[in-house]
Amino acid sequence: SAQTPLRPEEAASSAAPRLYVMGIDLSHLDPILQFSAMAAGGVAFTLVYGYLQELIVVQIFDRELALFLATVQFMGYAVWSAALRRLTPRTPRTPTAKFGAVSGAGASALSISHRPTPAPVPFRKYMWLSILRAFDLGFTNLGMKYLNYPAKTLIKSCRVVFTMAAGAVVQGKKYRPAEYATVSLMVMGLVVFMRADMKTSAVFAPVGIILLVASLMCDAVLSTNSETLMKTHDINQDEFIFRLYSISLVAMGAAAALDGEMTAGLSFVLRPGTMHEVVHGSVPTWTAGGKMAALFVFASTGFLGSSCAGAITKRFSALAMSIVSTTRKAASLFLSFLFFPKECTTQHMVGMAMFVVALFVKSMRAGRKGMRSRGEEADKKQGGALPMTRFDERRII
Repeated sequence: SAQTPLRPEEAASSAAPRLYVMGIDLSHLDPILQFSAMAAGGVAFTLVYGYLQELIVVQIFDRELALFLATVQFMGYAVWSAALRRLTPRTPRTPTAKFGAVSGAGASALSISHRPTPAPVPFRKYMWLSILRAFDLGFTNLGMKYLNYPAKTLIKSCRVVFTMAAGAVVQGKKYRPAEYATVSLMVMGLVVFMRADMKTSAVFAPVGIILLVASLMCDAVLSTNSETLMKTHDINQDEFIFRLYSISLVAMGAAAALDGEMTAGLSFVLRPGTMHEVVHGSVPTWTAGGKMAALFVFASTGFLGSSCAGAITKRFSALAMSIVSTTRKAASLFLSFLFFPKECTTQHMVGMAMFVVALFVKSMRAGRKGMRSRGEEADKKQGGALPMTRFDERRII
């Protein structure tokens, strides 16, 4: 391939990819400002999303029409991803910079060689991942019919427990004592919280736990395959999300239509009042416009929060995202008890504290392990390549 000599500072500049978040170019900002903007946006969007999820699912929809709600979410995600896909310029493939010498000048310089363009993603892979995503969101919404929001949040946050159990039993993997201790603390916190919820909550059924465990399994397979797919085919984040959610929208819309929830959901949204008020003929407290606005903001904040999270992981590291995610989950649990009527006992608080501490420790360990692995892999692949300027994660801990 053709090679163009560049000076080191020029190569470093060209090797650094542009950073676009929600269609906005943040590349000119200092790394600390980049992280602060994305973290603040991610936390704010996801907190609003969590609040609206409990408001809509529990109070407005009275835990009904789970498939219709999932369809609305996928519609919002597909529309937003299509919009950002158009706003975000396509970035060229990152060149590999290696040291060389400019002929005739005798000065040190760098040569840039472009890698070949990878093959497009087969449609069957998008279809498979989209079906998994549809099952994941569908099971999550159905699970909230049988469990409260804090219980749902804790269960959805303990994917590492199932991952380690499967690895130890099926694959015979060995884990460090510290990892077993962290997972044990997480399980203990979850058990303490669920035991308190069984005694105090009017909404608690084992089928909700089963649905959320099924959702976790779908999410684990989806996350692993999505990361591999994006790296192998070098797919832009917005492009991948657009295709994934567009197909998921069709699948979930078909399921809601076959189940009758599509017609029932549209009829309910266009009528004033909550589900309880409509069924019992009470005076409506929500207008049709208010419900549609809540659904729009709900779907929008869910997507924008995920977009910020993906950008943090891609630009900085999984460690940085884990810290932000853990902080957001702890805040979501607090806001749930603050804004929605439910009993919060000492046992609830102890269980949440144990779980959040274990989650934070797990996130720190996993993030640092991932950083070391990515660094070693980059060194093997690039050899003498000029490393990109990265943000030192120690500055945000």
